[in-house]
Amino acid sequence: MSAVTALAAALHAGDVDVVDLTAPLSEETPIISLPPERAQPWPFAREVISEFDAGGPHVYWNNISLSEHTGTHFDAPAHWLSGKGGQDVSQVPPSKLVGPVAVLDMTDEVAADDDFLLRREHVEDWSERHGALPEGGWLLYRTGWAERAGDAARFLNDRHTPGVSEDCARWLAEQTPLIGIGVETVARMRVWRASSTSPTRATGTSTGRASTA
Repeated sequence: MSAVTALAAALHAGDVDVVDLTAPLSEETPIISLPPERAQPWPFAREVISEFDAGGPHVYWNNISLSEHTGTHFDAPAHWLSGKGGQDVSQVPPSKLVGPVAVLDMTDEVAADDDFLLRREHVEDWSERHGALPEGGWLLYRTGWAERAGDAARFLNDRHTPGVSEDCARWLAEQTPLIGIGVETVARMRVWRASSTSPTRATGTSTGRASTA
């Protein structure tokens, strides 16, 4: 039996738990807040095409509009300037989207400090207790921030959100076997807090890493 067949059988038998980490998408979904002089992303919006009425008596469906980075999404290397000319979402091999994960739970630290930054020593401490970071895997940075998703003001928090320190981001991208990082916030850096550049995103995309948010 192949690995894929075995996985399919385990899923069908309920022997494997599938955890949906995506956030529901709606008109209340928080979106990134950029400096006013920059072009702004569209929030999620929808318009009914038909709902079992004269417009389409047998079907309910909608037109939708949104920025491609609204809600749960994947940042391909080409997204940031340092990854210009790199792979876009359609070019990233599917094999890089499936892999082992290391979950770093920093919810207690973030509860005590909205501006908490993940540092290299946090990751190294995790590795000492749980083993090496997985080859070709993903780091899932758990902060508990998703609990705020129903309230855009609390979620964006005037740009006071947890993030990753620049040194840690560079180390993760250049010296670990990881291929990506996943976060609960709008983006994996402290959003546009101090400048118009993002060291953590720039570091990841310049090395071909990706991220999800």
